[in-house]
Amino acid sequence: MASVFWNQMELFHRHTYRDHEGGKEGFEAFHEIRSLVEPFWDHASAGRHPLRNWVGRASNRDYRKLRQLAHVLHELARLPGFDGVARRLANSSEFLSAMGELDTALRLTLGGWKVSFVAPSSVPTPDIRAVSGGASIAFEVTSLNPSQEGELASDFMGLVMQVMLRKKVAVGGLVTRVPSLKEVEELKERVSAAADRANSRNELVKVNVHGLATIYVGPRGVPGAIPHGMAGQFSFWENSPLPHKDKLARKIREKAHALAGMEGPGFIVVYDRLGSVGADKGFKEYPHDLDLVAAASPSVVGWALLGRSELASEVHPVIRESRENLVYQSHVVPLAHMMPTDVDEHLLLWENPHADYELLPELRRTLLEYPTNLQAFLISAGLA
Repeated sequence: MASVFWNQMELFHRHTYRDHEGGKEGFEAFHEIRSLVEPFWDHASAGRHPLRNWVGRASNRDYRKLRQLAHVLHELARLPGFDGVARRLANSSEFLSAMGELDTALRLTLGGWKVSFVAPSSVPTPDIRAVSGGASIAFEVTSLNPSQEGELASDFMGLVMQVMLRKKVAVGGLVTRVPSLKEVEELKERVSAAADRANSRNELVKVNVHGLATIYVGPRGVPGAIPHGMAGQFSFWENSPLPHKDKLARKIREKAHALAGMEGPGFIVVYDRLGSVGADKGFKEYPHDLDLVAAASPSVVGWALLGRSELASEVHPVIRESRENLVYQSHVVPLAHMMPTDVDEHLLLWENPHADYELLPELRRTLLEYPTNLQAFLISAGLA
């Protein structure tokens, strides 16, 4: 059954593509993207799916980006195991992790590696396995993501406001920790039931979830219905943010542990969605700390941290610095897999001198020469 979302996008582009340079080719690209993703589409999450940022826009630039994305997906669709990744692309909650794996696969493919996506199984498996010159490396792909705490707190307040407006009650209280998504739904139901009781009995109702929240619900306009100073107010506990280097170390150790149960050398790719400064900051401020993170994991030959930011200046040449086991590189990527715009990319590459295997020169070259490889790939398709 065709998705309502994709049908809406089809209608939108059918009415707009003729007004833009490259619109016809962009409309064809839209169809290719649709054919790859729609069979697995999660209809329930369509409203918040990140793909809306790609397929829901129409300009000369947007159509060029659609063509680039379709070209990349067409190239990667030939790889073994792609359907499993496409299935995750169609799910809003898994989209970014799937795009990270596709991005890593593209880098390796353009570097001449033979790449396969590995399906999960009952035994430990990597996300990707790549072969070059007879050597096989297992790749684990992960990311540093913004905390969901603020989003969950916002969801909770939005639900409370709905109850206040719909049932005409006053609400206030305190939340002693950030609720889970399940707890947010539970609180909504309990506050809604309390609102009905408060209105029917014209009395204050106290809702308590042990260890999480105490919420007061009372009839609107009744003096003293809510404890003094709490009407319409909520006090939230906020966790102190974990330092960036500790978040990175935790992710790398987690993936290094996973790779320890697999055969042969492994490599970890971390996408930094907390901002673009992590790679530069790590290289300059705490390189020795980063050198320790996976040094005791002999199956891990190295790791890469990739951070991106929207291109805010003129295209600049590649900037590269090295120290001990770390290489920092800043370059412009003319195609963004994480956002529909050109980006500045910051790469931090670490090589494990204590590994049981050598970091292949081919892998080092593939990662550092990605901007050149990508540019050639796009030029060959007339998309640069």
